[in-house]
Amino acid sequence: PEADALLGACRERIDALDERIIALLKERVEIVREVGKLKERTAPGRCPLRPGREAEQVRRVVRTFQNSIFHAEAAASIWRSIINGSLAVEGNI
Repeated sequence: PEADALLGACRERIDALDERIIALLKERVEIVREVGKLKERTAPGRCPLRPGREAEQVRRVVRTFQNSIFHAEAAASIWRSIINGSLAVEGNI
């Protein structure tokens, strides 16, 4: 029973963190949409891909997670998914 209570408390903390992550991701997407609109106004029809910027973002994530119990490769994979999803919001690829 005590272990169940502790496990339940940990899960509640995880759920609360998940809600914060979701809110931050939604906030990020709104900013990405602003970027897409700005790019469309300043360079209409131009492909939104910026491989150098994307690579630097992933490198930063990998550096941040080096020597972490969470694998840097897993964090980079998550970030790639966020970037890919963001590109779809930003504009036509």
